[in-house]
Amino acid sequence: MGTYYRVENDQGVGPYQDAAGTFRSNMGLAHSWHSAHPSPARSGYAMRMVDYCAFNNMQDLFRWFGGWLPMLIRDGYHVVKVSGKLRFDDGYQVVIRDIIR
Repeated sequence: MGTYYRVENDQGVGPYQDAAGTFRSNMGLAHSWHSAHPSPARSGYAMRMVDYCAFNNMQDLFRWFGGWLPMLIRDGYHVVKVSGKLRFDDGYQVVIRDIIR
């Protein structure tokens, strides 16, 4: 188990889930095809329902979300520190399982 950082709401849901019709859908589009924001699938990892995206450190999280973070916070998201089992690391973000908040 390692320590990681994620952006999620009070239900533990990340900002890319249920984003249709919100600014988060634009964020998802901006990140989906940008080389500095490859999805785990684009990097070769097959995500499963038990997987969560996170970051090794706060610097990586800030680099990833950049100017979107203030809007995410206003929309009810926050940064949390979690423990989990590392499944994948592409140098941008990590995929973890069995998280403990």
